Amino acid sequence: MMHQTCYSGAVLTIPALLCLGVASGSAQHLAELTVATPVQGVHVIHGHPGGNVLVVETAKGIVLVDAQSADVGDSLVAVVRSFSTMGPELVINTHYHEDHIAGNSVFREMGAEIVAHLNVPIRASVDTTIDELQWHREPAEPRDLPMWTITRDTTVTVGGVRIDLLTFSAAHTDGDIAVYLPEQNVLHTGDILEVDAFPFVDWWGGGSLTGTITAIDRLLALVDNQTAIVPGHGHV
Repeated sequence: MMHQTCYSGAVLTIPALLCLGVASGSAQHLAELTVATPVQGVHVIHGHPGGNVLVVETAKGIVLVDAQSADVGDSLVAVVRSFSTMGPELVINTHYHEDHIAGNSVFREMGAEIVAHLNVPIRASVDTTIDELQWHREPAEPRDLPMWTITRDTTVTVGGVRIDLLTFSAAHTDGDIAVYLPEQNVLHTGDILEVDAFPFVDWWGGGSLTGTITAIDRLLALVDNQTAIVPGHGHV
């Protein structure tokens, strides 16, 4: 792992609508995914009900922030292949919710390592029923759990690209990571920020309103009017 500056300056958005069939057993699903490229070599894939996926091209391979849902895994790979032939090196999960981790196994099978906050596998492994939301979440598949975890801010360098992992222990959940690319001036907030939606504090998963506000204040201190901010859901 190495360090290299590759910030390209202006922020551009290039939409490309891709409708791709996804095989799931004998069923065929259609995933409509949109790709935006705010900075050269950095892409945002969103669509379906899952969270935004940040894809970073590096000299060694691609890095993904979140992995959407299991039923769009093949479509997600196809979209990535539309702009890169490199294999996945690393998947970073912003938190434990299924629409952000359930696609991990697709990239794990392709050779990627998966990292998340220490509390992600703890929360994701529990069978949870939330009566207030009429929501039942079954334990995550073992292959969708992270391969290594962190509890404090960590910087990794993959193929010359520096990636800062910023940890939060009581924001959207009790195991959030925001991902900051200082040289490209790109920030993925996970679900600490959702655009065009009320903030969702997963109180049942250790989140807190105070912690969410504290996290937002900390992230605001990093950005400027040129930063491409990628929310957990919604437009860049």
